[in-house]
Amino acid sequence: MTQADATGQGNSLRAFTSAFAVIGALCVLYQILGYFLWVAGPNFVAAPPGPDPIPPEMLASIRGIEQNQTTMAVIWTIFLLAYSAWRRALTWPVVLVIVWAATYWQEPLVNAGNHAFTPNLHFFNRGDWISSLPLMPLHGPTMAEPLMMEATAFYMLNPIFSMIAAGLMFLAWKYLRIRNAIVLVLIGLAGGIALDAYSEISAIGTGILVWNRAYPALSIHAGTLHQWPIYEGIMLGSLWSLLGILYFFRGKNRFSPWDHGLNFIASPAIRNLSVIFLLIGVLNTIFMAYNLIVVWFSVMSPEVAGFPSYFVQAGPW
Repeated sequence: MTQADATGQGNSLRAFTSAFAVIGALCVLYQILGYFLWVAGPNFVAAPPGPDPIPPEMLASIRGIEQNQTTMAVIWTIFLLAYSAWRRALTWPVVLVIVWAATYWQEPLVNAGNHAFTPNLHFFNRGDWISSLPLMPLHGPTMAEPLMMEATAFYMLNPIFSMIAAGLMFLAWKYLRIRNAIVLVLIGLAGGIALDAYSEISAIGTGILVWNRAYPALSIHAGTLHQWPIYEGIMLGSLWSLLGILYFFRGKNRFSPWDHGLNFIASPAIRNLSVIFLLIGVLNTIFMAYNLIVVWFSVMSPEVAGFPSYFVQAGPW
């Protein structure tokens, strides 16, 4: 490689990392404003579960999930603080938490085309913030966000799943002596996809959530109350793995293969912040692509009738 080629690649990487860092920073500002307008406005209202009675064991499962995940989130926070204090530096688990938390605002967009997905309305919720976001063309709530379940998932479970993907790749590299990059990536992706499949199929079976619309040819139990779109699980599981894969291939960088594209920033603190914005921009861009694909499939899919009222979001409420 000539000096000119190396300079050209360096400039391209700098442009790439700078662009996605700007996208990430804009996403953070956008959602902060949206959350504020949501909490301060008329959309901060619970979605009612409707008149249909809920089985006692299902309601007990919902309350158990809320309590358990809240407790686990407290333990997770203690771990993050202790680990960061021990390392005296910005750590990868903390970066994962920040990046995933800065992607949570997109979750209700899965219902942007029509009503495709419903968490049980007996979860603690306050509607959602989508119609409060500036310049958002959607009006009215799109999904009653189960805050104690999903907010803690993005804060804790999603980062842990990313760490598991990286861990599986490391184990395959160290103990199975796999050196092929494609095989290692497939192992990381398989871990995330398996975790998502187990999580969603279990949640559907216990009445935690349902897919009201799913493309029949690409779903299991299609046309029933237990249908699950396989394509959604593959995409979401891959998203869970993404940050772990980037971490595994980081080389001499701290968090991803692209960190050094921001080395032109002199201040270490600002450079670290820019790396976080870079990863936020990348994950938000791919998450938006995921939402657009799921919305497209849901528009092409029939709505399954027969769900009880706590799985049918009537909104606006």
